[in-house]
Amino acid sequence: AALRLEGLRLSGQDDAAYAFAEGLPDRVRRAPAVVLVQALRARDRGQDAFAAVLLAEAARGIRTRAMEDALRRPPSEWPRSFRALSSEISDGSDAGAAAAPPR
Repeated sequence: AALRLEGLRLSGQDDAAYAFAEGLPDRVRRAPAVVLVQALRARDRGQDAFAAVLLAEAARGIRTRAMEDALRRPPSEWPRSFRALSSEISDGSDAGAAAAPPR
């Protein structure tokens, strides 16, 4: 659902994105990945305060360095895409530890 919503957002189909999101079951609509895309949609529409609230909610389930950085910045300085914010999702088991070297 998040990827479909992100595709609609990136292609500028805001009405279709709205309709798609409204049709999602509540449990899906509350999923961190979907909430993250909704935060980006709010940012795109200039709703910075609402976007920041949604990003903080999404960050409870998506823990990446990009998300942590975005939480400290205004929405205008966030990465443009869902992919940029959600890649390298940590399971939380390495919190505070140095990153492992690539294999």
